[in-house]
Amino acid sequence: MSQIIQSIEIEDYRGIRKGELHDLPRIAVLTGPNGCGKSSVLEALQLGSGPDGQITNVMERWGNLPGQRRWLTYRGEYGRASFQITWTDGASLHTKLESAPGGSGIVGQAASCAEAQRRAASFLEQRQGRPRLSLHQLFTDARRRKGAIDAARKLLAEVDPSIRGLEILTEGDTPVLHIAYEDRVVPAVLAGDGMESLVRLALELSQRAEGTFLIEEPEAHQHSAAILRSARVIVAAARLGSQVVMSTHSLELLDDVLSALRDDELDLLAVYRLRLVQGELKVQRLAGNEVNAARTQIEDDLR
Repeated sequence: MSQIIQSIEIEDYRGIRKGELHDLPRIAVLTGPNGCGKSSVLEALQLGSGPDGQITNVMERWGNLPGQRRWLTYRGEYGRASFQITWTDGASLHTKLESAPGGSGIVGQAASCAEAQRRAASFLEQRQGRPRLSLHQLFTDARRRKGAIDAARKLLAEVDPSIRGLEILTEGDTPVLHIAYEDRVVPAVLAGDGMESLVRLALELSQRAEGTFLIEEPEAHQHSAAILRSARVIVAAARLGSQVVMSTHSLELLDDVLSALRDDELDLLAVYRLRLVQGELKVQRLAGNEVNAARTQIEDDLR
């Protein structure tokens, strides 16, 4: 199996003065009330595991917030943040981020393994209103990567075995991504039951053969059938070797992930209940086989 992020330590990033998560599995679910640091943890995983350019990617998610660079560090004060990430094979990366009125950037990195730089975690933008590529652009990018389209097809087939593939057809002069079924070809946006979001998720999870993918509230703007399908694709990706770290406010999504896992696969999942207390991140880890017993506690986090 591919290497995944095992732990992260965070200092002075956004609202987190100090915090750490350990024993991250292939599916890590972050829960907790608004303002508890879920989004900050996801961003820290991206910033701490990748090169300087990730800062721009993170700030693009904040829209037009005034003084964006100031809010990269604790309490919105210009200064430094740091991240320590360790992978399951022992490779590690220590990253320092500096935020100043004139600009922000990575000012220091130390890695025990050069390969760590190639393991950068990446956001999968499922939420409407966030910057993201069109479906046909995603397909084109995937087509240029060996095996990516086949990987996406396998993920989709886990949800609907009648799906045979994806292809771009034109509507007038406009390229449109279609889903090819056994007996028909349908535009993804018209396939129903949230298939557009599902195809997007499958294509993005197929960006590379292995890696860590970050998703903020994959249930946003989706109805029950679409949430179930997204959960099944996430589980299928974990089985193939990917790691997905996601935040959620949906007990339904968590239930769907659990239902997609076999009893012997529960170790692929852990839930992290987050709280922020005066800038210190408090974390309770629930292993996959403990989640059902703690369902009432988790439901309190999601209200």
